[in-house]
Amino acid sequence: ISVGLWGPYPSNEAEFVRANREIEAKMRELGGLKWLYSRVFYSEDEWWQVYDKHKYDEFRRKYHATSLPSIWDKVKDRGRKQDFGTGVKGLLKRFVKSNAFLSGLYGIYKAVKGGDYILKKQKAA
Repeated sequence: ISVGLWGPYPSNEAEFVRANREIEAKMRELGGLKWLYSRVFYSEDEWWQVYDKHKYDEFRRKYHATSLPSIWDKVKDRGRKQDFGTGVKGLLKRFVKSNAFLSGLYGIYKAVKGGDYILKKQKAA
């Protein structure tokens, strides 16, 4: 059975995360899995209790994917709040990020330009 939940959610980020963690806990209790199309709120330890880390790492080695971000890195919650800075540059970044079309164009631009701009941010953190 596949069940989806849609609808209004708490605007407070902490309440939103709490509600999602409750849903994830109930799914685990009932033997279900969360599809990986959205943010997940598991801790990394909880994540690997659900998914077989040993088997996953085996596949990453077999297909030479160990240099790529893990599935956990791709779907973990990063929170909504981002600091885009102040001034005109910050305003422009906020505007582009909030518009799906412009955000997509920016992603294409960065892909064509080349480089690991996302990985650089992760290494610096």
